[in-house]
Amino acid sequence: MGLVREANYKEVFDAQMHFRSLLDAMARPGKIVTLQAIDIAVPTGMNRATAYACLALLNGDTSYFLTKGSNRIEEYLSVNTGCLPSELGEADFVLAQGSDDPDFVRFVKEGILTYPETGSSIIVEVELVDDSLADDALQIRLTGPGVRNERMIWVKGLEASWIDALMEKNSEFPLGVDTYLSFSDETDEPCICCLPRSTKIEIV
Repeated sequence: MGLVREANYKEVFDAQMHFRSLLDAMARPGKIVTLQAIDIAVPTGMNRATAYACLALLNGDTSYFLTKGSNRIEEYLSVNTGCLPSELGEADFVLAQGSDDPDFVRFVKEGILTYPETGSSIIVEVELVDDSLADDALQIRLTGPGVRNERMIWVKGLEASWIDALMEKNSEFPLGVDTYLSFSDETDEPCICCLPRSTKIEIV
């Protein structure tokens, strides 16, 4: 049986609400932003925060690439956003896992000098992002626009090699990629934490 369109998610009200939350997260690198929970039928292999981000950001004029192919996710995004999959180097959005080998990042669109905003955005599912010390987590220092002095975050479920891959990709700012870390917090609330292309990130 095929998927049906989300009945509880309002294209205008809910998508705009989540879009504003995503903008807030992108303007304040490292800030953990909770996304208002709405009862939706998230497909297997995708967490709720990623689903909300996709419903807010993707549409028929954009494209995406899944690092781990899933017919169920592709069908869900097609039905609910009108967005279709594309090749990695052409995708506006890349949906990835923190456990992925990030070598693919070098092939992702980075924009051009006249239109740097055409660079891709990467949504990476991780286990947890915290703004205080967390066991078995990467401690990451953030500096740059939108960060007062510096900000520390602790990330679980993200391979350390992601940091070098993102910094290399964003080394010729304003070219580069913006990154969303999506996860559920310790109370199972869907959350987003952003690492814009303008942010310097380093493992402590």
